[in-house]
Amino acid sequence: MADFFWFSDEQWARIEPLLPTKHRPCSEIAPGFAYYFDHMGFDYRAFKSELEKHFQIERMKGGPFPAFGAIFNPEINFLVRSKAL
Repeated sequence: MADFFWFSDEQWARIEPLLPTKHRPCSEIAPGFAYYFDHMGFDYRAFKSELEKHFQIERMKGGPFPAFGAIFNPEINFLVRSKAL
């Protein structure tokens, strides 16, 4: 999968195994409002560790409520930059 988004094949090969693989059926709970009932979740710390091998992490924050950090948020967002060669 050459240059998947901003990843090279080598980078993607290291990151892809850390991503959830289970199929997630999506349901519509109101007109035009999709919802995933089956929560996937994964240990973001393992993903962060792998990212740090290849990128410089500029910022990490939880969402949608950044003040509560990773513990009370359903998602973690990373802002990364390429490491200097």
